[in-house]
Amino acid sequence: MQARWVQIEQMVHEFQALLAPDVAQLYIEKGIDCHATIQLARQCPALTQPGVYLVFDGSETLRYIGSSANRSMDYRVRKHRSSEKFEPRWIDVIPFDRKLSFFVPALEQYLIHKCMARGEKLVNKVGTFPGMVESLARKLKAGALAPMLSGRLQQ
Repeated sequence: MQARWVQIEQMVHEFQALLAPDVAQLYIEKGIDCHATIQLARQCPALTQPGVYLVFDGSETLRYIGSSANRSMDYRVRKHRSSEKFEPRWIDVIPFDRKLSFFVPALEQYLIHKCMARGEKLVNKVGTFPGMVESLARKLKAGALAPMLSGRLQQ
């Protein structure tokens, strides 16, 4: 475990508790060193999956939380290797199985809100993804998510 993950891991565990017990365990995986020149996928094979990515600066301070639910994370991460607002150093990932990728934006927003509530200075803009709330509401109404949510959310 990386020291920069300690607080985020707790938030990921809290989010995991909202899911059904048989949903695969979420975890943070060491991603890329932004100063390295080797290809992204060779540094971190999980970048080929959908998921949430965490961008840290050189002092290992979390600066940005992003996601890619509809395609692999390497597409989005490429854009964050250089930033006008801060100098990224590490980009770590929370990969998702494609069949659970609809949870990606929910985890991203959960982490952003938790971090901002703690007073962390992220460069993120808080909001929701177009259609995310409606899509989740339709799936909840149809019962499609019931097997993947804990009893606390199904009521």
